[in-house]
Amino acid sequence: MSTRKHHQTDRHTMIKSNPIAVAMAKHKMRSHLRTISIEVFLLQEGEFAKGLIAHIAWVIGLGAEIAAQTSPGTPEAKRLHSMLRNVVQLAIDGCAWRVELAEPIHQASQTACDLLITHADLAMACIPDADYIAGRIDNAEIQMSDIAGAEVYQRLEQAA
Repeated sequence: MSTRKHHQTDRHTMIKSNPIAVAMAKHKMRSHLRTISIEVFLLQEGEFAKGLIAHIAWVIGLGAEIAAQTSPGTPEAKRLHSMLRNVVQLAIDGCAWRVELAEPIHQASQTACDLLITHADLAMACIPDADYIAGRIDNAEIQMSDIAGAEVYQRLEQAA
């Protein structure tokens, strides 16, 4: 086991067992998201925003995965998945900001944050996938095929 993984496991155990740590983690996540939301609304049309887009994809990607696992096929899960695909398209298009996406991204980020806080254990398990997507954006390697498409919903409907 790598030192990094061991450190993450220790942090995860500590957070689960310590109500003060849980409260601090929730506060830090909300504060961080507030900062991101402000930045989203301050960006100008066409402004280069690769770091922000990668981070937004990380947050919304986590939320989308949690929603897909806890409430698959629901409107909330579909909205988060759709917004993640929009954010990935921004990255594919050269990370040029689109002002009309500020409000929907803000709303999706808030929903994702609520899911991350409500389902912290599941969120911890999904972090490697979110890191992968954000890393692909940071390295300008992201492709739409990195994100599931509408076929996800067809499989859900067939399974039901």
